[in-house]
Amino acid sequence: MIALTSSQAEEDIVKSDEPRANAYMTKPVDPSEFIDTVQKSEDFWFEGVRLPPVEREYE
Repeated sequence: MIALTSSQAEEDIVKSDEPRANAYMTKPVDPSEFIDTVQKSEDFWFEGVRLPPVEREYE
């Protein structure tokens, strides 16, 4: 999740981590900066993260 807001207050940045924000950007946002942030988030979740194998229970 990318938190996009007009607030630059430190307390709001800290609060954005509560719902597990991956990035915090303040408006107005440069479109290329936004696209770069989305791409980095996508790269992390689709290329960098390795989930543990699923343990299956068989009956």
